[in-house]
Amino acid sequence: MDYNDKIGALVDALIENYQTRNKHTGTKLEVQDRLIWFIAQTGFSTKVILSAVEEYLTLNSEYTKSLENLIWTPSSKAFSVHKNLKDSKLFDFICNKYKLNDTFIIENKGGKYVQWLHDVAMLEVPKKLPDEVYFTGSAQTDLEHSDKIKKLYLKNLKN
Repeated sequence: MDYNDKIGALVDALIENYQTRNKHTGTKLEVQDRLIWFIAQTGFSTKVILSAVEEYLTLNSEYTKSLENLIWTPSSKAFSVHKNLKDSKLFDFICNKYKLNDTFIIENKGGKYVQWLHDVAMLEVPKKLPDEVYFTGSAQTDLEHSDKIKKLYLKNLKN
């Protein structure tokens, strides 16, 4: 996943939420980098993330992690670069909020089936391409099929 306008708008909204409450955000570039990684790993929508962060700030007004550390906190202070969802307070918070089964995402116990669902659910169906490049023959039917895959994936998240 790469930077796009949705990511930029989300980063700005999250930083504004933190700054409104006089909370530390960390660097904008680091927040953006961690957010891109987080969305690529989880598939959570910008709406879900924004809502979760707002709720987190409301519930944790006394002690709040910086925004960049809410998304992912390095397990070691010295040059930790390998991100892992186990080290994400935001991931824990969202899983608890929506009662999601996080174990298969973290431990990949779902096997190839769930991994395939995850990978396909993360794909965005491009528009305005020749019909022969679409799996189902058109952008519209690929989009409908993608929605079915996302629902299957979410169903597996909850089990």
